[in-house]
Amino acid sequence: MTTISGPAYVYEIEAARQRREDRLRGEQSWFNVVGLHWLAQGTSTLGSDPANDVVLPGGPPVVGAIDVRDGTASLRATSPEATVDGEHAGRRTLVPDTEPNTTFVSVGRVRFHLIVRGGTLALRVVDLESPARRSFAGLDYFAVDQRWRLEAAVSPPFPSREAFPSVLGGEALEQVAAVVSFLVDGQRFEILALQEEGSDGLFLIFGDLTNRESTYEAGRYLYTPPVVDGRVTVDFNLALNPPCAFTHAATCSLPPARNRLPIAITAGERRYGGLLAGA
Repeated sequence: MTTISGPAYVYEIEAARQRREDRLRGEQSWFNVVGLHWLAQGTSTLGSDPANDVVLPGGPPVVGAIDVRDGTASLRATSPEATVDGEHAGRRTLVPDTEPNTTFVSVGRVRFHLIVRGGTLALRVVDLESPARRSFAGLDYFAVDQRWRLEAAVSPPFPSREAFPSVLGGEALEQVAAVVSFLVDGQRFEILALQEEGSDGLFLIFGDLTNRESTYEAGRYLYTPPVVDGRVTVDFNLALNPPCAFTHAATCSLPPARNRLPIAITAGERRYGGLLAGA
């Protein structure tokens, strides 16, 4: 594996952090995710009027209704402001985020789409004028420290499925891709790693002693480069806050007990202290 050191390494980390902040300032920002509305069987009305079952942060008082039948949600849009791909939304089945070609509905500055979590349907609502995004002034980090760039061994998991808790409560069984083990000050630690669809690298959800005071209390995330010859780079300088550190409307997975490390990893993103979306 290629090792980058000195000023070039610091530049690489700072560039990655800048890209991260640019995304949080853009339209795809988690600061724009202002609503998570679980849909019951039957009909739910939606619009900006508080009398609706799903209250949107803007747009017309009544947008229409969503009918849920046997695990399928259908939109009946009565407002001409509701569009999909620039055309009036009308009546259509909503394709959820678990399938290709997810249906994204626009209503002025408001967007919404269907998600599935634990077999339950919900609407994720986005506000492009979210106060949380407008007030975002940047993230806080530990100083870049190359000692936290670790070379780790990768081995097959046993068992291959593990219960990961969720910020919503409850747990979900996840397919574990690998066990990542590394040394810190001569002591060996392990993290169960996942692998997101379409990614060549590993996805680590971990906790450590900094969660008590200086980093997000529920844990952090870390993405690695691809595994090469049973080894992978675990660079905690690139540790990230999960989406639920920026919005109350996220559905984050959290670290299982095996991924909570009894050491302080003083690297990566620190706790975010600004305004959260969906508050």
